[in-house]
Amino acid sequence: MKICYLADVRSVHTRRWVEYFAKEHEIDLITLAYTKKEDTFVPEEVYKKMGVQVHKVSKKMPFLLFAPFKIRRLIKKIKPDIVHAHYVTQYGFCGAFSGFHPLIISPWGSDIAVDPEKSIVKRWLVEYALERADAVSGEGKVMKSQLMTLKCDEDKIAPLRIASVNTNEFHPSKRSESLRKAMGAENDFLVLNARPLIPLYHVDVFIHAIPFVIEKIPNVKFIIISRTGKEPMKHQIEELARKLAIEDEVICIGVVPHSKMPEYLASVDLYVDSLVSVSAMDDESSIDETAGIGTTILEAMSCGVPVLIANKNRIDKYPYRTYYPLDSKDLAKKIIELLLNENLRKRIRNDAREFAILTADRKVVMEKWNNFYFDFYSKYSD
Repeated sequence: MKICYLADVRSVHTRRWVEYFAKEHEIDLITLAYTKKEDTFVPEEVYKKMGVQVHKVSKKMPFLLFAPFKIRRLIKKIKPDIVHAHYVTQYGFCGAFSGFHPLIISPWGSDIAVDPEKSIVKRWLVEYALERADAVSGEGKVMKSQLMTLKCDEDKIAPLRIASVNTNEFHPSKRSESLRKAMGAENDFLVLNARPLIPLYHVDVFIHAIPFVIEKIPNVKFIIISRTGKEPMKHQIEELARKLAIEDEVICIGVVPHSKMPEYLASVDLYVDSLVSVSAMDDESSIDETAGIGTTILEAMSCGVPVLIANKNRIDKYPYRTYYPLDSKDLAKKIIELLLNENLRKRIRNDAREFAILTADRKVVMEKWNNFYFDFYSKYSD
C-alpha cells in the first residue's frame, strides 16, 4: 500500500509512525518547510534512511494562499492509496483542501482543544478539515464529543489511539542509581515533569506545589526536563523557583534526547503531568476516559513509574492518581500521599506497567492501525 502522511517532519511522533509503516508500505511524507531558526528534533536524514520520500512545502505567509495548493499538487503527483494527516489545523486542512479520498485525520490534542478558541480563522480551518475527512481518530467519549462540536460526523470517528510506547525500550530495568546520584538525589525522592515550558502546559502549577511538599518531606528533588531549551517560560520558571526559595530543590536538566528518556523516567519515583486537557476539566468525564493520557505519561507508566495527572473528578480507577486541575495545594497533597506510601507506589508501578503493555504497546497500537488502513482502503476501492 502507498501511504502519504501529512505531518511535521521534526516531530518524534511523526518519526514513530513513519518508521513503523515504512517496513511494509511505500511512504511519502509531506511536511511544511521549517526555517533553520526553528528547532529540529528529527533530522530529515533519518527519514531518508528509511527509504521515505520527504516533500517540503514552504510555510511562508500567507499560508492559505500557497501551501494548500502546493500540497494538493503533490498528492496528485504521488497518487497514494491513503492520505493520513496528523494535526488538524494545518495538515488536516491541507489534506481536506486537496480533495483526495480516502482521507484520515488524527487530532493531536491542542489542535481541537486550543486552536479553535484562538481565532475564528483557526476554528474554520478545523471545522473545514473535520467535515471533509473520511475518518477521524478519536479515543474516549470526551474527545468524541469535542470532535462532534467541531462539525465532525459521529459515524466517521474511529476509536483508535494515537499515542503509543515501545514497552521493551521503556522498561523498569532502565532505572539508574548512578543517574540519581548525578542529579544529587542518591537518597532523596525524585519527582519529574517533562512538559514543554510554555503556558499551555502549566508547569508553574507544578513549581507552586513544591514548597508545600518540602514542608512535609524535605528530601525531595524536583526535575524539569526541557523540550527545546528555548521555551518562552524557561526563565520565568527559573525565576519563580528563586522567588519561592526552592531553587536548590529544583533541577532543570535541559534538553534530554529521546533515547535517554527511558533511563530518566525509570529512575524517578513519581511523574507529574501538568497539562490541563479538555477531558481533565469536563464534568462528564467518566472512569473510562483515557484520551488525556499522552505519550510521555504512557512512557512513564511503561517504566513502572506512578503518575499524577489533572482531572476535575479525581478519578483513580486507572493506574494513575489524579489532582484537581491548576490546584497546586491539591497537587502537593497528592505528591505527599504517594511519596509517603511505599506500598501504594509499588502497587501502582505494577498496574501502570501492565496497563501500558496491554493498551499502548506500539506494536499493538500500530497493528490496529494497519488493519484499519487495509479495511478502510478496501472500502473505498470497491
